[in-house]
Amino acid sequence: MENTPSSVVIYNNINGGELRSVRLTPADDRQFVFIKNNDKICYAKKCLELRGSYSISRKLDNFSCKHLQFPPSEEIYRIQKFPEVEIEEGIPDDDIKREVELLQKLDYPSVVKVSQKSYAVICQPSSTSTMMYIHVKIVSNNTGLRLYCMGDECKKKIGRTKQE
Repeated sequence: MENTPSSVVIYNNINGGELRSVRLTPADDRQFVFIKNNDKICYAKKCLELRGSYSISRKLDNFSCKHLQFPPSEEIYRIQKFPEVEIEEGIPDDDIKREVELLQKLDYPSVVKVSQKSYAVICQPSSTSTMMYIHVKIVSNNTGLRLYCMGDECKKKIGRTKQE
């Protein structure tokens, strides 16, 4: 039976914030939630819209959604930092290599396996990846295993073509 935890902790930071990967659907579509004291954010689209209405009505402390309630499970495995030799030998592009080396200096895990097919992977912060992580999924198709970036930026760039 496939291991698909509902919620997995990616990190706890020293200021008390916790980033989690939560399962949104039985197909293991995932999103991030961030919890720090009474400040709770679920990045699922419907939950962000609901949180916005709580913010407008100045009742943000009352915001909650079912994804924030999932008790966290243990990750399947975690890579805190990639060995330098793997970065040097495994990444042919010098610009990407420099970005990965910069990310390695942060005190956050590089990769967390959150289910049998899904991973949370550290990335450069952007307007759509504000939590410094993106979900990546491994999918089997008729040509073998394929790696799919589940972030909005990836979907927009690759949406017109197949992500293979």
